[in-house]
Amino acid sequence: MPKIVTDSQVLEAVVQLIEANGYAGTTTKQIADIANINEVTLFRKYGSKAQLVKEAISYYADHSEVETAVQYSGDLEADLRRVVMAYYGAAELHAKVFPIIMSEIARVPELRETAGVPLGIIAKIAHLLQRYQDEGKLRPENPFQAVGALLGPLIINTMVREAGVIDSEEIVDLDEHVVAYLYGRIIPTSQNPPT
Repeated sequence: MPKIVTDSQVLEAVVQLIEANGYAGTTTKQIADIANINEVTLFRKYGSKAQLVKEAISYYADHSEVETAVQYSGDLEADLRRVVMAYYGAAELHAKVFPIIMSEIARVPELRETAGVPLGIIAKIAHLLQRYQDEGKLRPENPFQAVGALLGPLIINTMVREAGVIDSEEIVDLDEHVVAYLYGRIIPTSQNPPT
């Protein structure tokens, strides 16, 4: 009877190895060994190492709360808190893998397709912020710059903690972060048009 290997086992092996060795330093043989399957089976099912990475990123995006957190409710602060908490939760799970992949995309053209999932999520967050701008609740600015201002400090915090520059126990106060973000962008209620 053949051994049953789940996609999650293979994709977890991909992430584990990339976090340890980077994309270039990870081989399909290593992935197959950790997932306890034959390398030929790995190629038959996934086709290439780049496709494995793309599948792993999609898998983790599908199993994170980020995708579902980007929902408009009409409550600006609550929506931003939900997005920030979901993003930070996802970043905590695999803080190293996304920066590694993003930094290697310029050198490894076959990785460009892997950027589609995170860029799609960023676009959804930008659309949410744009909606609040259109309603006059946030000051107008490029929505992608607004996403950078919202998520950038969290990305930097995660990277700096992973690098050992600050104490790994030190985490961002997410509520305080949302309030600080809004402080520079919210339009006072007296200037908001009636709904």
